[in-house]
Order: sequence, then structure tokens, then C-alpha cells
Amino acid sequence: MTAWLFMFGGLLSLTGVAYAYTLRKTPGALPLLALFALTGLIMFASGREALVPGLEAKLQWRNLQQIGYLYAPLAFLWLAMAYTREGTRFTRHTLALVLTIPTASLILVYTDTFHHLMRAQVGLDDAGMLVMQRTLLNQAVYGFTTMVSLVGLYILIRSVFYTRGAQRQQLLYLIAGMCLPSIIAILRSAGVIEMSGYASSIGITYLPGLLIVGWGVLRYQMFHSVPFPRNRLFEMMNEGILVLDRDARIQDLNGAARRMLSLEGSGWLGRGVGDTPLPAERWLAAHRARGETASFDVTLGEGVEARLLTAKITPILYRNRTLLGSLSVLTDRTEEHRREQALRLAAVTDGLTGILNRNGFIAEMTREIEAARERERALSLLVLDIDSFKSVNDRFGHLTGDRTIRSFVEAVAASAGAAGPFGRIGGEEFALALPGMAEDEAFACAERIRQAVCRVSIQDGRGGAFGITASIGTATLLPEDRSFESLYSRADAGLYEAKRLGRNATRQGGEVGVTV
Repeated sequence: MTAWLFMFGGLLSLTGVAYAYTLRKTPGALPLLALFALTGLIMFASGREALVPGLEAKLQWRNLQQIGYLYAPLAFLWLAMAYTREGTRFTRHTLALVLTIPTASLILVYTDTFHHLMRAQVGLDDAGMLVMQRTLLNQAVYGFTTMVSLVGLYILIRSVFYTRGAQRQQLLYLIAGMCLPSIIAILRSAGVIEMSGYASSIGITYLPGLLIVGWGVLRYQMFHSVPFPRNRLFEMMNEGILVLDRDARIQDLNGAARRMLSLEGSGWLGRGVGDTPLPAERWLAAHRARGETASFDVTLGEGVEARLLTAKITPILYRNRTLLGSLSVLTDRTEEHRREQALRLAAVTDGLTGILNRNGFIAEMTREIEAARERERALSLLVLDIDSFKSVNDRFGHLTGDRTIRSFVEAVAASAGAAGPFGRIGGEEFALALPGMAEDEAFACAERIRQAVCRVSIQDGRGGAFGITASIGTATLLPEDRSFESLYSRADAGLYEAKRLGRNATRQGGEVGVTV
């Protein structure tokens, strides 16, 4: 009967091998295949040992079982590491060491008749069962395989705490299947379970484990979905995760948070939030809050090294009353913020010259008008136009026209110095704000600009050069000016008058529609 149980266990193992082979591309399937194959070898060899007569024949099948006993714990460790994706991969040196011990032991088992290093005595009892006395070396080898199994078991148990649902059930079935043979062996040794003959064989203890793992495979589709370890997910996140205890001391943080806060190494553990670059007071207020998640932006660093982070801080409460700590999620929005700034700048910037476009200038000028009224200071506006610009395009082409506009802008900017907003209103027309300048000062500034423009020399693209002139209208903010349009209309009227009088001139605009 016992022999048939062994055969049943062997067939069950072969079924597991076939199943694992169909999932060979799934993490953990290949070591499962190896584990089932080694367990099947133990089962079939144990069954044959029970059936065949004679010491020599039984010893041959017992030696064959040792392949499974020595390598199955390694397959189990491999399975645990692959299935949970926990732990580090074996280095070549570690792999060589781990494989060397069972391989050398197997060689010693098969050559034991020459040196008796693994078995002190071998014989048959009254029931015809093979019995032997193990040496200290033999016991040490199997102590090593037990330690390897315990490491694999530890990896599986640790992963249970980081998984949920079906994945946790998969792990529990796998743990139970691997633990049960050891539990049965301990209970048998303690006399709690009475087993005699080949029913007391180590191989028979593998059968309940196989049944449990097999049920887990069928019930929870084991290896169709593989648990994804919390540690790996935690470290892979782009968001920084910061866990504080109730006293706002750092208990855990992932790699992204360490990079964001420049907390390298392990010295961060137990440090208060005040020891980090984060704004401690604001952070502590959110940490101790009993309400909803607090969210705010934090800027770390200065200048080009500045980083913009968005922080979301959620207090961790026990039964909605006792503060246990807080969970903070940090999102680095630096690049997003820079892109937004670049888009906003592009929306108000003239692409050809780099100065403000019409919308950008009007917005800036409106703020200048409000500031001038609040501070009761003077504000003037210049409206400038390149004379006969159309003829430049007609004679030399648009590329030369673009160079002309850029040269004009450079001349105005250099002559005006630290003036106010400067923008291109449209085509060859420009506007320049002069905060703090009254009528006479603004007129003098306009004349300096006009004379600077006259000195500009532009290459025509044909080996020659030509000059340009500008007409300028000026206006100063009056109490009755209600908007930018009112001030601009008077400056534009001055520009129109300058052009009417022959161009290359500066004129002041008076009341709306009147020039002086």
C-alpha cells in the first residue's frame, strides 16, 4: 500500500511538472518545475525501494532519492526568490558555493562503500526496510539543506505581509505545502504520530505538501499572477514616499524621496522632519491635523537648482482618533513647472525679437499704470515705428527685413537702458514704457533712441549696407487716462504726427486726437 502511495505522489509530481512547463515563461515556473521533478524523483525512487528485495537494490534506489533530498531545498529557495521577486540574485561565487555542497555530498553518497563518510552502518531490519546510521558529516549536510529551506520559507513568509487577496492565498498555500513535511517529521520524531515501515519514510511526508500545493495551483491559478513585492514597488515609484511616526520622526522613505531631500545612506532613520530641507512648521501642522489630506507646494534650493515639489500629507489615525503618524507623497513638478513657464513666456513673447508681443506688452503696461497710480509716480509711453520698412522687404527680401527688425530692437534696448516693458505691437511698430519719467524726460529719451537708430548699419545680403530711421510718438500718463488704450492713443497720435511731418522725428501726443 505504501509503495502505491509513493507512486501516486510521483504521478502528482509529474502533473505538476507538466503544468509548470506550460507556464515556463512566468516568473517562478521554472524553479517550480525543478521542485516538482525532484519531488517526483523522491517519490518514484522511494516506491521502488519499498518494492524491490535485497540490500543492494534498495541501496541503489535510496541513493537516487538523495538527488531529490539534496537539490530540492535549492529549488525551493530559487522558487521563493523568483516567485516573490524578493532578495538579491545569486552571485557566481554564492551559486558555486550553494551547488558545491550538495554536489560533493552526492558524490560522497555514491562512493560511500569506499570511505563510509556518509553512512556508518547500512542494513535491513526484520520488516525488510533499509536502515542506516548517519555520520556527523551526513547530518551536517542535511543541516545545510534545512537551512536553505528555512531561508526560502522566510522569504515567502515575509512577502505575505506585503500582498493581498488571491496573491496572499497563493503564498499561504505554497508556505503550507513546504512546511507540512517538516511538521510531520517533527511530530513523528516526538512520537505524536506513529508511523512504521516505509510509511515512516521521509518521502511519504512530501505527499500532503504536494496535495496542498496542487490544490493551491487549481484553486488560485498559482503562477498565472505573481505577487509584486512591496519593496520593489516602493523603490520603483517616481513619487517620493515619506513615512513619519507620531513624533514626526522619519520611519521610512523610498529612493525618490531620498533623492528629492538629499538624504542618502541610512542616517535619515529617526531624524525629525525639521532636520530635512522641508518646511518644518507647515509640515508638522499637516502631520498633526485630524482632517483631510493637506496639499501644498514646496520649493527646495535656489536659482537653477531649485526644485518645485507638491506635497500631499495624510495623517494615519487609529480608529479615527489616535495619531499614529503620517504618510507624505512628494511629486517633483520642476520640469512641469518649467514647461508651464516656457509656455506662458512663449504666449507673451515675440518669436523674432525675444521682446514682449502685443498681448504681453499690454498686460505689463496695465500693471505699470496701476503701480504708477498707487505710488503716484510719473509714467510715459513711447510708440516707435521703423520708417519705410515695407521698402526694405521689397528691395532686399524678408530675411533682410527680419535682420532689420532685430537690429532696431537691439539699438532701442541699448539706448533705453533699464527702462520698462518693451514690446512689438505689430509689424514694424513697437512700444516702450518709461516708468518714473515725466514728459520732458520721456521726450529726451525718445530722441536718444531715434539718434541711436540712425547710426544702425544693416547688411543687405548683397555685399552692401543700408541705414534706417524711426518715428516716435510720446505720451505721459494723465489723471483722466482710464486705461492703457487712452495713453496709447495719445502716443500713437504723436507717432502719426511725426510721420506726417516727414518721418525720422519725435512728437508728443496731447489729449486724445490732439498732438503738440
